[in-house]
Amino acid sequence: KMSFFCRGLRRHIMTNSITKMNLYENGLSAAAAQSMVPFLQNANFLKELYLSHNNFQSEGFNIMFLALRDSPIHTLSCNYCGIEAIEIDSDYSPKHLTTLRLSGNRINADGCRQLSKLLQGGDSTLKHLYL
Repeated sequence: KMSFFCRGLRRHIMTNSITKMNLYENGLSAAAAQSMVPFLQNANFLKELYLSHNNFQSEGFNIMFLALRDSPIHTLSCNYCGIEAIEIDSDYSPKHLTTLRLSGNRINADGCRQLSKLLQGGDSTLKHLYL
């Protein structure tokens, strides 16, 4: 289902400027996150993405976070998504991200270290981190 939705969005995004998307509590899995990658990589106007209360877990979060690297996104909300492990390479983090919401997840010690690296990065734009 999500792959069809994302294909439709990719066609739509070429002619319109979607700036905010809310997919709150839609049962999104890691596979759905993977199918969103082409859309996220081409969403040139997307500034806010709300994905809270889905179940894409660590795998899905890491896939989407990497896909958003070159996007203009400044707010990413992934509260209560079953995220435990976070893999962040500061060279491949969203360049304009100012707000990251991860409340209600059980982020492990390694994930906290990864978030710390993100915050300490010299070119980090992150101003608000919600755990």
